[in-house]
Amino acid sequence: MAIEAWFMDDCNEDKRLPHHLNPHQFVSPDQLAELGVLYWNLNLKDYENDAEMQKIREDRGYNYTVSYINWERIF
Repeated sequence: MAIEAWFMDDCNEDKRLPHHLNPHQFVSPDQLAELGVLYWNLNLKDYENDAEMQKIREDRGYNYTVSYINWERIF
């Protein structure tokens, strides 16, 4: 699984843009863990029935699912 995380600039432009610092400063998976960031690798084609997603929902008491998938970046 490949993830990308980075420190953002403080620009007030469109928040949907990446807002990379110049030069880019990426955050490692270890840094994300230190910050308490959690992430999972789920079956995107059937995430509503994915066993791992069901476990996450049960373990964390979630009763809804909101997923944002950027298909252009994944495939």
